[in-house]
Amino acid sequence: MGHLMITPDISHLPQHIYNFAKIKAKTYLDTATDNKGLGCLFFFLKPGLSKQWSYQYGPDTVNINYNVDTFDPKYMIITSVKHL
Repeated sequence: MGHLMITPDISHLPQHIYNFAKIKAKTYLDTATDNKGLGCLFFFLKPGLSKQWSYQYGPDTVNINYNVDTFDPKYMIITSVKHL
């Protein structure tokens, strides 16, 4: 089963930064399931997007590094269900 991990621990992030990062994740990530029906869930970056981004959000600099699976049509099927 796939998992989306946010590091550092979100309990240390200000709420407005967490909300900003979550919105970006919903925009930049897609999901897929395994094509054998085993119930696996994969998160992967949408095509053409960089794994690292840096944003200025008010007075804060937010650095996001997407360390997610690479979509492989040999094993995965894109889903339209968002799990973020």
